[in-house]
Amino acid sequence: MAWMVKSLIAFVALPILSICAATIYYYHICDKEWEEYIKNIRRKEIDVKIPLSCIGSLIGRAGTNIKELQDRTKTKIFFRNIEGEQNFKICRIVGEKENVEEAKNLIIEFIDPKDSEALEMWVPQSAIGLIIGRCGDNIRKISQTTNTKITVDRYKVESNKKLVVIKGKSLNVAAAKELIENKIQEDEKKRKELVDSSQTRSPRMKAKNHKENEVGVKKESHYERLITESSDSMIQVYVSSVASPSHLWLQLITPRSVDLDHLVDDMTEYYSKEENRIMHKLKEVKTGQIVASRFEHDKKWYRVEVFSVEINETNPDENKVDVFYVDYGDSAYYPLKELYELKPDFLDLKFQAIEVSMAGIESKNGGEDWDEASVDAFEDMVYPAQWKAMLVQVVGYKETTLATHPGLVPCIRLYDPDGRPGIDIGKRLIEEGFALAVGTEEPPASVDDDDDDDDD
Repeated sequence: MAWMVKSLIAFVALPILSICAATIYYYHICDKEWEEYIKNIRRKEIDVKIPLSCIGSLIGRAGTNIKELQDRTKTKIFFRNIEGEQNFKICRIVGEKENVEEAKNLIIEFIDPKDSEALEMWVPQSAIGLIIGRCGDNIRKISQTTNTKITVDRYKVESNKKLVVIKGKSLNVAAAKELIENKIQEDEKKRKELVDSSQTRSPRMKAKNHKENEVGVKKESHYERLITESSDSMIQVYVSSVASPSHLWLQLITPRSVDLDHLVDDMTEYYSKEENRIMHKLKEVKTGQIVASRFEHDKKWYRVEVFSVEINETNPDENKVDVFYVDYGDSAYYPLKELYELKPDFLDLKFQAIEVSMAGIESKNGGEDWDEASVDAFEDMVYPAQWKAMLVQVVGYKETTLATHPGLVPCIRLYDPDGRPGIDIGKRLIEEGFALAVGTEEPPASVDDDDDDDDD
């Protein structure tokens, strides 16, 4: 009898449980469908017409701006072209209604801010690089932090100042202006340090045996490069050494100028100790080797490159080495016993001497055959190794005539900031009868700069 009761219970209970499970599943599906239905009702797509000129800044570098906007508003944003329209693109915003409206308002505010103003600032040209930063990092950060749009006009230059335009709400513009002014002050501080450093530099006397058309430099990849953004850009430099107007050497006035001063001080302190000189004593040298040498005129130690070696077979102590000062451009002869192995730490800084040639002039005899009077006049105009700031403009490149220094060298116009406005040193040489005018060198189609790893 018991088994009949159990069977009856099972017969009745199973259908009831099935009905309950089916009911629960049904309501669960309905609930999901209801949620999806509500979601679809709240979902919205909207198109905003965006000027093509605003697309880049709206998207941001590597999409950083648009990604931040999507994350902030929980929307998806896409761009598509408009058929037959070249000045605009469609920005499609997808998401819940409230989020889409928020994203749309932010984009419209970005394109045409309400209650916005435009402030023009004339910024020293020397500070522009610091304001923009490496790959635009600094100016982008200022723009994002203050919610403004900042542009630097590449073509408007007045009295060595460039035009910077800030657009946005009044308070935001004021904040961006303050941040830019901070960068200008930072640049002025750095340049003051450079001026102070140049004032503590003692003038280097011209080395003996300075050879026109003989000085050679190898390992070009270790040298600083003279690179400009455009042909009308001016760069501050020192003239460190002169062989002639066709062959002179410059140093860039950058933080590396201070680094070079520190390097010379460190080398002088290091090699002034006898135990260090014993440790780095050289028995022989090879052409192209970088070694340490004391400059006879100021008794300081510098980096030099071995250009050639004269062997005295009867008396090895009289072996002479022709060296080139890789940071200054001058050369000298020294006994081998006065040269020492260079400590590797002293190779970290790039060699600072940059060979250049004056553009648009040649010697009175034609070509690069300069007489002593012309070279002396040129030196009086450019202050070699006296650490006076000059301005240089790169107008082209030419093949060097030095057989040991293959490649292109910049052809420059050199200006004295304290001289007559707009008159470069080449024109002065022509006016005073020390040079003849010739056509300037045309820049090549491309100049290889694969080793430029600026770390300022």
